[in-house]
Amino acid sequence: MGRIGRFDYPDISLRTAVQLLARCEKALKVGVDAIGLATALGVSAKTGSFKSRLAALKKYGLISPQPPYRLTELGERVLHPVSEEDRMGAYVEAWQNVPLLRELLRKFGTHVPKLSEFRGVLLSLTGCTRSELDRAAERIFKLYREAVADLTRYKHALEKPAAERPLEQPTAEPASKTVAAPRIPLPTPHQLPEGVKAIVVTESLLLFARTKEDIDYAISVLERLRETAKSGA
Repeated sequence: MGRIGRFDYPDISLRTAVQLLARCEKALKVGVDAIGLATALGVSAKTGSFKSRLAALKKYGLISPQPPYRLTELGERVLHPVSEEDRMGAYVEAWQNVPLLRELLRKFGTHVPKLSEFRGVLLSLTGCTRSELDRAAERIFKLYREAVADLTRYKHALEKPAAERPLEQPTAEPASKTVAAPRIPLPTPHQLPEGVKAIVVTESLLLFARTKEDIDYAISVLERLRETAKSGA
């Protein structure tokens, strides 16, 4: 794991973490200790690279935090999604399990700033030293851009017009019957990811609201959007 100021962060990308997860899936199905997990990955449990990989898998929420290590529900979804939208949603949830990236996504949304602006926000957000910033900023910036790319793809999938989705072949209907326009299904409460109370989607934000602070933040965003809509009416 890397560390900057008061935050730690994975020092491997989510896609690399998913590749590692697939390699040790069989062992994680039954539960495994650190030595067994390292063996499944083909490395020694004593190496720094293994410890870093293990920390990243836990940080993304793909395996249980304590041994015996097992796949989490999120880890199962990442490896075996029921749909492409489910896979992308699982990726976004994994990114948001990293507090530093979650805070950066709250700050910037899907906007990718210049590196100089990103460094300034990182310095203020983390309370790090200049040497820490110089060492970690570009690596964190790369992780952030990957998270934004996944977030953007997921938002586009959620917002995709019904007309662009595959439809069943229409059957003959009486001329007098009105056929309702197809609607995009919205998730019901029991379909939300574990621990998520609500999903808020705007032009610049996708937020999985888990805590009271998340919900308060989502409400403030929606209130600002409502005021903007009123002033533009």
